[in-house]
Amino acid sequence: MPKEFRISGRLAAWDLRGGPLAPRPLAAPASPALACSAGSFARTPRPPASPGPSPKRNCDPRLQQDRALEPSLPRKIVRARPENRVRPTSPIWGDTAVISPQDPTLLIGSSLQATCSLHGDPPGTTAEGLYWTLNGRRLPPELSRVLNASTLALVLANLNGSRQQSGDNLVCHARDGSILAGSCLYVGLPPEKPFNISCWSKNMKDLTCRWTPGAHGETFLHTNYSLKYKLRWYGQDNTCEEYHTVGPHSCHIPKDLALFTPYEIWVEATNRLGSARSDVLTLDILDVVTTDPPPDVHVSRVGG
Repeated sequence: MPKEFRISGRLAAWDLRGGPLAPRPLAAPASPALACSAGSFARTPRPPASPGPSPKRNCDPRLQQDRALEPSLPRKIVRARPENRVRPTSPIWGDTAVISPQDPTLLIGSSLQATCSLHGDPPGTTAEGLYWTLNGRRLPPELSRVLNASTLALVLANLNGSRQQSGDNLVCHARDGSILAGSCLYVGLPPEKPFNISCWSKNMKDLTCRWTPGAHGETFLHTNYSLKYKLRWYGQDNTCEEYHTVGPHSCHIPKDLALFTPYEIWVEATNRLGSARSDVLTLDILDVVTTDPPPDVHVSRVGG
């Protein structure tokens, strides 16, 4: 949905997923999603929230070489390899500039006020020659204003959810298109309380559980779901490790479960904006044992 911003008393529309809307209600073309992660930038649909623990994904806007593009033109996405990774053509690089705040995490509907500040006195570079891109798309100049000779400010209001869970690329460029500084922008929602936990066992020693990740599910941020369990009256918390066994939100405990003793089972969800915990399910393994039907059953006539 288009969002609004106010710059110098004027009201306009801006959608982080598509671009400027002028005049309203015509929508700007959507650009392809960029994966904001160290190593490559490739077209990718927004993945579902992760159902289990996974390695942290890093967002490094410096790996993306953005040129001065018209806002209506899509970016050409190139997978960066160590042997042919594109670097800025300008010697301006590294500690020449900094974006503040760095890698912010915001709720949907929030506003962002950011600055790109030059360090020292880079040759031929002033704040008037800088510009911003978001996910490879050049932002309209009316969203920015020069604070002083070395600082360019940016205001984005009523932010939509991040286009990729690994973070959106907010990049500050010099006049020639080279990258001066980058930041990852995370916009989303805290996780909701998981519910509808169900579990079953097939051999009285293992346990498989699945759950529903909240009423709406989508948080627009990488959300980690962990299945926890413990003996009801004593013992320490344990974490299930075999995820995705019977669906995107499931986990399998293969062994070392006790009989004749109830277990407490729950799911914890966490992301950059918070955490949530399901209600506790109490069960005895013997009460949830299921059996598979016998294989290769044949019927034959006996006698006359």
